[in-house]
Amino acid sequence: MHLHRSRSLTLLQAAVTVCVAGAPTRTSSLRALEQLSVDWRFVARGVRMPQERIVIVELDKEAFDKLKDPFIFWGRYFARIVTTLHAFKARAIGLDVLQPESLTECVPPDNDADQLFAQALAQAPETVLICAFDDLPDGTVERRDPTDQLSIALALAGGLLGYDHMTPDDDQVIRRHQLADGTSKERQWSFPLALAVVATSEQPQFRSSPPRIELGQRIVPTDAR
Repeated sequence: MHLHRSRSLTLLQAAVTVCVAGAPTRTSSLRALEQLSVDWRFVARGVRMPQERIVIVELDKEAFDKLKDPFIFWGRYFARIVTTLHAFKARAIGLDVLQPESLTECVPPDNDADQLFAQALAQAPETVLICAFDDLPDGTVERRDPTDQLSIALALAGGLLGYDHMTPDDDQVIRRHQLADGTSKERQWSFPLALAVVATSEQPQFRSSPPRIELGQRIVPTDAR
């Protein structure tokens, strides 16, 4: 009885999801319902564990309390992380932290720490750093890249940059990620897509019918919207 009821609930969720996902989302109520339908899709699908071993290191409040140095001076710590993971032959190393060049105009940089970080990047071509796009009051967009020293070291080693891809919905829950932006001639990859490119050593192929990204034998369905 319980199994039959679970299957019925799953089928109902799937039916509602299809109807809502295909409906216009111009009003806030419909948009909220469409966002909820995304959650239902994952409930119906269930948990899927990746085959690859993925290690995520979070910088929590305890880390900030323990390391008294301001964040801009953490280059020596990031250098140690990159060097250690490279020694263990990680297929891809992603640092979702940004030390923008603009900060050096306000705070004198720690040249020794930055040099250590740059040296570590130069020896680890499997590294991906992050850049960001900020919306300015005049409607334009400003791009923030890592400091010149780090960007040059990364480029010379063959590492990649990926942009900050987090886009929260109205309820501040992140359900979707923009994987790429721009035209086919000047396309910028997001941080996770750049990581996937490094890990697989494959160049992404963008297909429109149906919308998807092909990465070697892997296929990532996408929403053209």
